[in-house]
Amino acid sequence: MSRAAGRPFVYHVMDALHTHAESPPVRLIARFIEGLTMRYADRVIVVSQGLERYATGMGAPRDRLAVIPIGVHKIGADPLAGSRARAELGVSEKEVLLVFVGWQYTFSGLRELVTDFARRGNDVPWLRLAIIGRGDLYEELQRIRAAGGLERQVIMTGQRPVDEVGALIEAADFGLLPAERNETMEHLVPTKVVEYMEHGKAVIATRLPGMEVEFGSLPGILYIDRPEDAIDRIKALVESGDPAEIRAIARRLGETCRSAIQQRDDWETVTAKFASLLRDEAGEKPLPSG
Repeated sequence: MSRAAGRPFVYHVMDALHTHAESPPVRLIARFIEGLTMRYADRVIVVSQGLERYATGMGAPRDRLAVIPIGVHKIGADPLAGSRARAELGVSEKEVLLVFVGWQYTFSGLRELVTDFARRGNDVPWLRLAIIGRGDLYEELQRIRAAGGLERQVIMTGQRPVDEVGALIEAADFGLLPAERNETMEHLVPTKVVEYMEHGKAVIATRLPGMEVEFGSLPGILYIDRPEDAIDRIKALVESGDPAEIRAIARRLGETCRSAIQQRDDWETVTAKFASLLRDEAGEKPLPSG
């Protein structure tokens, strides 16, 4: 339609959209349409290096492809807000807190992680998990939590106002991305990871190609192969198993994440780049008169 009207069409890619279709036939059709859209767009903008690879594989011409990562907030440490949020959650300063923020997709890895807490949480009584938000797995996670007697060790806050989420991340020692490796997650850098890093949190994440190409060997990203590996990854940080030592290491690793993410453009700069690109496209295709 844009071509017929003589107007430029810019396609903004933040996700592998066709992979969300559950039915295989629908997914094939969605992939065809998505690929066609990328091939014939005047410009394709992606938000990460992983999605750049994805878009190229879907047929986006390299000379019409641009990478504009999402903007970041330059956030300093706020230990007071973190302490208040820990107190609200009932987590002591002597415990290690993991936090997951966002929609609980069936492939988020939370089912496997909470099940692992039910199996051997008694071995790490100093380790707590806070799950912020709701999603497809919410009721199932509640059942696993209740059946395993995890009401104290695993905190499920439900949906929280956006302006409360920052303090809850601030309260944590580690941010979590324990997702299953699948087509949907393969190329992504989820926004939650950027938010964890903005707050200076070390990140425990599944070894996804999109994450690795974006952050390389950044010390503050601790990779795991399966959601069930998260507990062992934390325990392996210190031989003594001392939570205070683990928290100190988490702070040092988290600062490498904050430093890395603060090198990126803030939202004002990202918006300006996006607007400039749109103006360029509009200039190349003048609107028809009349």
